Amino acid sequence: MGNIATSASAARRLVDGFDPALIGVIHDAGNMVYEGFENYRMGIEIFGEYLSHVHIKNARWLRVQEGGAARWQAEPSPIEEGAADWSQLLTDLKASGYNGWLSFEDFSNPAISEEALAQQLAYVRSLL
Repeated sequence: MGNIATSASAARRLVDGFDPALIGVIHDAGNMVYEGFENYRMGIEIFGEYLSHVHIKNARWLRVQEGGAARWQAEPSPIEEGAADWSQLLTDLKASGYNGWLSFEDFSNPAISEEALAQQLAYVRSLL
């Protein structure tokens, strides 16, 4: 978030012309809640052979009241509770033929336990 290439199309333009065997991009649906959202399937297709890794994390939107004004603010959330649609994204990854790494990157709980990790893994496996 807040970097040069926050969307799939911007990331592809950044790496286009480089050898995909030497440089790749990460799909991060959790970051896309904050900024850079593009349709998952379209983004995967845009990445093409540059897609080398997928982060599994999520975020949710909260309405924050500040004085008389309200604004929306994103914050990390458990994987199964956020705005990223993991069922759709995993379906789209499978349909595209992606068989690379999926890695958990949960910032919703800094003291995550082995039990919580096992629950997250079970949740993702239930979607596969």
